[in-house]
Amino acid sequence: MNNIMIIMREITETKEIQSILLNILKYVDKVCKENNINYSLAGGTLLGAVRHKGFIPWDDDIDIMMLRPDYERFLEIMDKDHNNQFKCLHYGENFPNYFYRFAKVVDLTTAVQEGEYITNEDMGLYVDIFPFDGLDIKKSKKSINKALFYSRMINISATKKFVREKTDGTGKHILKLLTAPFAKLFGWKFWLKKHEKLAKKISVNDIDNVVCYSGCYREKDIVPREIFNDYVLLDFEDVKLPSIANYDYYLTSLYGDYMTPPPPEKRVAKHDLKIYKK
Repeated sequence: MNNIMIIMREITETKEIQSILLNILKYVDKVCKENNINYSLAGGTLLGAVRHKGFIPWDDDIDIMMLRPDYERFLEIMDKDHNNQFKCLHYGENFPNYFYRFAKVVDLTTAVQEGEYITNEDMGLYVDIFPFDGLDIKKSKKSINKALFYSRMINISATKKFVREKTDGTGKHILKLLTAPFAKLFGWKFWLKKHEKLAKKISVNDIDNVVCYSGCYREKDIVPREIFNDYVLLDFEDVKLPSIANYDYYLTSLYGDYMTPPPPEKRVAKHDLKIYKK
């Protein structure tokens, strides 16, 4: 893959990356509208819509969220879709090299290499789709810690070679090195299967609270199930896109005072991506 990428044009400008991402999101929005699938902008994308009416200026990704039933139906529809530009990658036998715990809708006119992880041959610039699943609030800490453990095992066993990441302190890096033999002994497919089983254990229809097991916010990602009952349209660049109506509750849980931008030194993209135009 690296040899092929040499003849491609690398994309480095944030505005160009955001333009491609927005086109993917518009396609996802079209599919969801045509099939009555509910979704909401999520994470920093929702924050951008509320605070900037579009992308956070330095952001390089798009996140959306769905309750599990909508998520599963979206995957089924996308599996039958034969669009030449967009494709939905997700856990399952159709994508044997896909190790992420959430789906990605990719732009096939681009190619992406993400750090030292194994890469699906169709991986392009993407929109992340996060499922929310039922949670027994009395066992939330245990369930979330178990999901975090599985996530770490997946990431470690899906790494081709270890390099120290920017966010890794010395202790964290050493822990990864010590854990790697155990993680790789079973392999990422083993850990991902366990993660999926945990996430789907409780139906969203039988519980008062839901959580994104595949997200990075842990307890902050616990929200009342009813928050997904009502939606509003928010300005996002040149379109209006759906958000949970009570976005203030969600964003406050994740970021606290979310309307105050971070200091200049923290206004940087968060992903270690090499992006190319085919």
